[in-house]
Amino acid sequence: MLQPTNRLMLVDALRPPAGFVLDTAVGTTFTLHLDALPLATMSFAMFDHLDGDDGTPDPIALLESVRRHADNITVFAQAGAMSGPRNHPPILAYLEDSVVPVRSPKPGHLFHPKVWALRFVDGAEQVRYRLVILSRNLTLDTSWDTIVQLDGVPSVDPPNFIGVVGDFLDRLADLAVHALDTRRRGAVDGLAAELRNVHWEKPPGVRWLRFHPLGPRFPSPKLSGDRVLAISPFLTERITRQLGMMAGPNVLVARAAALDGVGQDAVAGFAQTYVLDTGQPPPVRLTSDGAAEPDVGLDEFDIEPPRPGAELSGLHAKVMLIEGGEYTTLWLGSANATDAAFGGNSEFAIELAFQPTDLSVDGLLDDGDTASLRSLLTEYRPTGDEPVEPTELEQATRRLDTVLRELACAAYTVAVSPVGNQFRLELAWDPPSESLKRRIGDSGLDITIGPATPLDVRAPYAESGAVIPSVSLQAITSFLFIEARSTVDGTPIFGRTLVNARLTGAPDDRKDQVLASLLDDPDKVLKYLLFLLAELAGDESLLDALKGAGASFDWSTGAGMPPLLETLLRALVDSPDSLDPVADLVASFQVSDKGDLLPEGFADVWHAIGAAREQMG
Repeated sequence: MLQPTNRLMLVDALRPPAGFVLDTAVGTTFTLHLDALPLATMSFAMFDHLDGDDGTPDPIALLESVRRHADNITVFAQAGAMSGPRNHPPILAYLEDSVVPVRSPKPGHLFHPKVWALRFVDGAEQVRYRLVILSRNLTLDTSWDTIVQLDGVPSVDPPNFIGVVGDFLDRLADLAVHALDTRRRGAVDGLAAELRNVHWEKPPGVRWLRFHPLGPRFPSPKLSGDRVLAISPFLTERITRQLGMMAGPNVLVARAAALDGVGQDAVAGFAQTYVLDTGQPPPVRLTSDGAAEPDVGLDEFDIEPPRPGAELSGLHAKVMLIEGGEYTTLWLGSANATDAAFGGNSEFAIELAFQPTDLSVDGLLDDGDTASLRSLLTEYRPTGDEPVEPTELEQATRRLDTVLRELACAAYTVAVSPVGNQFRLELAWDPPSESLKRRIGDSGLDITIGPATPLDVRAPYAESGAVIPSVSLQAITSFLFIEARSTVDGTPIFGRTLVNARLTGAPDDRKDQVLASLLDDPDKVLKYLLFLLAELAGDESLLDALKGAGASFDWSTGAGMPPLLETLLRALVDSPDSLDPVADLVASFQVSDKGDLLPEGFADVWHAIGAAREQMG
């Protein structure tokens, strides 16, 4: 259940069932770090990825997983809550259309759900579904979170409440800053329709379950019972008091800053209040590569939500365990114990019902010997009776982040045009409203915008557009950084967010050339071919060749070579369409005039395969 020794990694929760492959994936997240999205695609690969010497994913395996699955993945994220690396890797070109920034569903609130809906298929066209409900965003942080994984199959008579999952997915595209293209919109809508008719397998011990989308057009659930264990990194005074009104003895687990933020009076209804004791020093905010940000730890100075790019390493799970009545109910998902979560944010939670003898507050806290949940907690009471008021520095930082989030909700475009062997980028965006302009001026914010590349090219945001006169093909990107700077009593403050623009005019063969630039020597090309062919054959043994010192086989003699030719011929007979990824790779090298990087003798073999495929129709 929720014991510290019971770990489930997100990559495992996303992995297809044995014999199945990913068909469609729709994810939602509040914060999104672009480095985390390629890693998520590794989950959908047929084989476990091969790690490099430093334990990081093999870059060629990562390239293949991104290239293979990018068109099947759509991730909706709050505009203004996205971040990414300054050293923008070219591989992200494949994921530009997969990232969909969305506007808040209600003014002053947030798009905050963390859900993955997945459709898998096998060779016999059987379908399996998976729903992964998280408290974790799609970032690289190391915080404590929860995951619920449900597997399902098509059903002709599902319970009535199942349909709300489809309703939730069906409304996502309407929040998008840019309209989805026809194919991607059709995939999202199609999955939403199918999820209205799924039988979900209940986790062990669960008597029944219900889904609870929260937000506009969805009813707000009632949290009531005799006793509650509430785990929430963020709190507001009203919801904290409301939860504490249960008969008790109630238990609250939060972060120190959140408890201080509501004060002792608000937690009077809780017999015990705890913080998570990780044994690690509190994390600090990421610093900019310009002016330094305030040197303040997240535990001391926090906002809901944390800033884009801020790394969390403490408590981030959201749990409500409520005793009372015939069943004990466990609520898991994205909703904090805050007014925003239950008053206008878009959230998603699942309610799981247990027999009281199977799950209780005391049982959850103390189950196990030395590895119980309570063993990780330290008692903590707020420092004062009344809520701690934010400082001027904190208020100014919140205003800066709010301005960035509002600016990110505008529609951005990047128009590309060739200039010799380079390219010109024309950036355009909807001008901010007059009220937002006044707030920017009153706050003394200096705001700039530019492409998310290593190039230090920025233009003042106050203009209606900007021109980047000359970049290479690899520097073309739809991702833009918006940065804001100011000072408060001499202390510099800084914020940065990432937006995904509508890209037009990019060369048709751009991704082929990006691929060719990443596979820049014969061993990399052969390694990539081995990954392609191993998935073709469903035979991981082909990857054994990657573990040797070299992988430069001679296709003309076949000496020391795994059965690659046999694999191609078998695919030609059994499923010719499965050869398309290999055909795409060869075409990309022909376009980029790098055919000499293909393994020796491969071109002749591939020409014969292509001729046979053409004769077969």
